[in-house]
Amino acid sequence: MLTLHVSLLSGRTVTLEAKPDHTVESLQVHAQTALNVCRGRLLDCSGDPLDAAATVEEAGLQTGQLLTLQMRPVEICSSVTGRAFAAILSDGSVATWGLSDFGGDSSAVQDQLRNV
Repeated sequence: MLTLHVSLLSGRTVTLEAKPDHTVESLQVHAQTALNVCRGRLLDCSGDPLDAAATVEEAGLQTGQLLTLQMRPVEICSSVTGRAFAAILSDGSVATWGLSDFGGDSSAVQDQLRNV
């Protein structure tokens, strides 16, 4: 079991425990709940985003490490024609909607749309 510290940019911090085989996403959800905030993304001590699909062990996290939960506003973009839209969510993932011929369906590449 690892003990990790997760901090918001405001300085508010929680201490969490995670098993090496837990996903970064589950750690992120636990941190969001403990900090009572909406979705964000976890950054390592260098400020690089962690892959939510990776395990704690795969991410190289170690006991005592300080992570940052970065909150981001949702960004919405549209195609030139206004027939398709994309939202870059606070966790770095992308949601699309609208006419598929204009980019409204990103399901074929959804696994590539991480840490945007």
